[in-house]
Amino acid sequence: MSDWRDYILQHFREPVHRLTLVADPDGLMLEEKLLAAIRQNGFDLLPFEDPIAFRYAYESGYRQHWDDGHDTDLVVLLRSPGASLRSLPYDLLQSGRALEFGLPDLFPRLSYPVVSELDRACLQPLYEAYRQYSGPEMGDRASKAFVLKHVFGIVPDLVRTPADLLKLLLSRHARAEVVPASLDALLLESLHQNPAFDDLPLEALLRNASDFFAFLQARWPGYLASQQSSETLLKEPGADYVTGEPLPFDDPDVRAYVDTLFLEGKLRPVALPESWRLEGWAQVGVERDPEAVGLRRFTGLLELLSKELPAADAPYRDWTQYAVKWAEAVVLHHRFREKLGEAAASRYRALHLRIEERFADWMLIRYHTLHSLPFMPQPVMVHQVPNYMAAYRRQHPDARLALVVVDGLALDQWHIIRDVWAEESQP
Repeated sequence: MSDWRDYILQHFREPVHRLTLVADPDGLMLEEKLLAAIRQNGFDLLPFEDPIAFRYAYESGYRQHWDDGHDTDLVVLLRSPGASLRSLPYDLLQSGRALEFGLPDLFPRLSYPVVSELDRACLQPLYEAYRQYSGPEMGDRASKAFVLKHVFGIVPDLVRTPADLLKLLLSRHARAEVVPASLDALLLESLHQNPAFDDLPLEALLRNASDFFAFLQARWPGYLASQQSSETLLKEPGADYVTGEPLPFDDPDVRAYVDTLFLEGKLRPVALPESWRLEGWAQVGVERDPEAVGLRRFTGLLELLSKELPAADAPYRDWTQYAVKWAEAVVLHHRFREKLGEAAASRYRALHLRIEERFADWMLIRYHTLHSLPFMPQPVMVHQVPNYMAAYRRQHPDARLALVVVDGLALDQWHIIRDVWAEESQP
């Protein structure tokens, strides 16, 4: 099997029993693509969480239909890690077929605590690498190194220079990767041994995308200053722009990410003294004419969004990340509507129509599966927020939580508020 999902799907290719009981302590069946395939094959999934709520749904939605002679194939999911199928009601155990799936079945020679921390979206690349592995059983440390290399493309000992580190961080935060803290601990152990990283806040840069982008924003003017001649700096001192050793923004692999970050609005162009001169790619991060910068960003975003439009069966995360970029384009469209020109405006309208049509297709294929997805590490739908908050409090009993609800605020409207706050917070 080339796909780990086939290990489970082989039991759900076609209806063979109207009631199936599944012990799924690791939540494998709640992976988005697998869940959609099971539903597409004609099965309904009903989690066994609250006994009273379950009994009502089971009796009214399925038992009554069966008694009336209708065929409905039901899968009852028991997701609690410590529970067994024997904890289910006796009438279900008597009439249902029993199955059990778990991560140890897929990765018997990897450390279970390490693998269980991974987001389920990481299982496919891990499975493909594991199929090629024929060595002995691995402990925690070896399993972490294996996962870092084959899932996240990281070999800690090969991150030797600031450019290496910057590429690693850019790749992680651009793709919004969810890396377990235990894996980062192994990576940090290696990074802290390198004197080249002594002055960097490694933990914050790894774990928090906002901190990382703020760090890049603060160091960008220093890089621009490093591109000026000493005579220029003497004429118009750039002390305010020099904040430590310049980062290697001009590394070819780094430049590709930086261009996109300015395009998406995660980095903001900065104003420079009039006597400073820049040529080539770095001009993307310099604000000499705000209107020209905005129009250039709008055109670049349209091109980027046209290439990155998610497929109709794409994971929901692809659409949430795409929505953030599209909201930036919407804000720029309204801000520079009178300056766009007919060609750019026409491209915007055509792309908007493509997005609406594609997203409508996605909703018909995938939206109905979202309510069943787990609420950790973060909720997918609003009804999961209370469960997420309760779980977070159990994990962090001393933490204080606040839920702020802003109803009816579109994502592009939030971008406008964000920009105003950023401007007002500047000294």
